[in-house]
Amino acid sequence: MEEKWTSGGGGTVPELMVLSNDLSVITAEINSYKNMAGQAIFEIGRRLKHVKENDLTHGQFGEWVESIGFNRQHAHKFIKAYDEFKDSQSIANLGVNKIF
Repeated sequence: MEEKWTSGGGGTVPELMVLSNDLSVITAEINSYKNMAGQAIFEIGRRLKHVKENDLTHGQFGEWVESIGFNRQHAHKFIKAYDEFKDSQSIANLGVNKIF
């Protein structure tokens, strides 16, 4: 099942679609989204670490993280997830639970 995207006043948002009644289809979709979420956490952590190490002086990182809607604890968890899995060949197959 495909998502339909619409452009709203604040950006592009997914339009809710009718879900399948086939359990195997829903299971496959959930697993796909879990993998995407895991990959997203990894990539966010990668970028947060880059900014922390390269772009801001000491003390500015926490303020910047909060300015983009993260709290410092979550930012550090994302960075830790990146550090732990950056050498992994199978990051795309990891879900959120395995990463955290």
